[in-house]
Amino acid sequence: MELPIFALSVTTTAPALLNSSWIFSNAVSHLDESQLKNGCAFVFMGKLKRWGVYDRHGSIAVRLFPFPLPTQFESKNVISHEDIIRLIADHLKKLKANKDSFCFAPGDAIRLAHGDNDGLPGIVIDDYKSFFAIQSNCQAGDFLIEFIVDALKIFEDKPIFERSSGQTRTAAGLPERTRWVYSENKNSTPNIANSVSVEAQLAGLKLSFSPTKAQKTGLFLDQRENLNAVSRFSKSAKSVLDICCYAGAWSSAAAREGATDFVLIDQDSKALENADANIRKNSNSGINSVEKRHGDLFENLAILGKENKTFDLVVADPPAFAKSKKHIIEARKAYMRMAKAASKCVAPGGILVICSCSRHMSPEEFEKAVVNSLSGHGWVLLARGNQSPDHTIVAQSAGGEYLKCLFLKKPFEHQYES
Repeated sequence: MELPIFALSVTTTAPALLNSSWIFSNAVSHLDESQLKNGCAFVFMGKLKRWGVYDRHGSIAVRLFPFPLPTQFESKNVISHEDIIRLIADHLKKLKANKDSFCFAPGDAIRLAHGDNDGLPGIVIDDYKSFFAIQSNCQAGDFLIEFIVDALKIFEDKPIFERSSGQTRTAAGLPERTRWVYSENKNSTPNIANSVSVEAQLAGLKLSFSPTKAQKTGLFLDQRENLNAVSRFSKSAKSVLDICCYAGAWSSAAAREGATDFVLIDQDSKALENADANIRKNSNSGINSVEKRHGDLFENLAILGKENKTFDLVVADPPAFAKSKKHIIEARKAYMRMAKAASKCVAPGGILVICSCSRHMSPEEFEKAVVNSLSGHGWVLLARGNQSPDHTIVAQSAGGEYLKCLFLKKPFEHQYES
């Protein structure tokens, strides 16, 4: 099967286009709708000597590939389905070699492809070792997904799960898809698609989750380096408060280092049960207690404040408060409120870990909101965390940077308390 590659002209000569992975809608001459499949097509930008996926209706009109076209394109202006699959499969091999060079813990799950920043427009691929989890974040990704699936089968023959959901798809009017795309293969005995939950490794932790009910693609692999850091900082911690615990990765890291008492907060009751099981699975010193508090994080923090409970380690890792730029002011207030309440729950000499995955809030804004809201004075900033390096950040534009994580130590001196 052959697919056309349409010539597309840019309407600007801005030098920035040469190093960009995408081109915005106002910078191209658009194709006629009748030529497209669901508004998309493969295009060649002659002036830039690059090719990619065109989306007539997106604010980003063209998402460019980093790999060259086959030589036969020069005479035919078409590309075969097989050539596309081969190009993507070869690119996946290069991505795998690059991600393996980071020397993560043996057996750790990795983000194989981080969307446009890894050269696969709108596509995320997480390798959980026993299966791949894929996600399309836009119409261009939906256009590519059939090629991605076929390329993955060539790259490594194992089950493929799709979890295409989230605010970005909703805003674009795209439907959610949660399904096993491919499960019948030589490596799927017993069939993983029939399993209630699966186990994967992150930062050396054994963590179980349900692919069909999970957030994102399953686990938050972007927190890998921060989980390693909390292991270093929590070696003397015995009690842990885990706010928005989800799969319990933070508490599991502390349990591995010797923590024995846990209070978990989450709005998902099933997540609380799963986190409890993961903590016990990773404990090296036995567990005294795991208290599960279901509901809103702010309501639960208010209750803990009234109970005057404090912990050696407090982790606050909420969903993004700033869904768009217009929500930044509200998000700042929410982070300040959370930081103030959570810091009151830290015992003298204890550690507070507080995170933001709001890409629209800068690291400087987030840090200022947090440190100006801490309860008491004399706190020490131990470290600033970032997303795992397999969640690629393009250096020239800082494209893809979103995760912020602060590690703070509360002073022992009681007179600092306010």
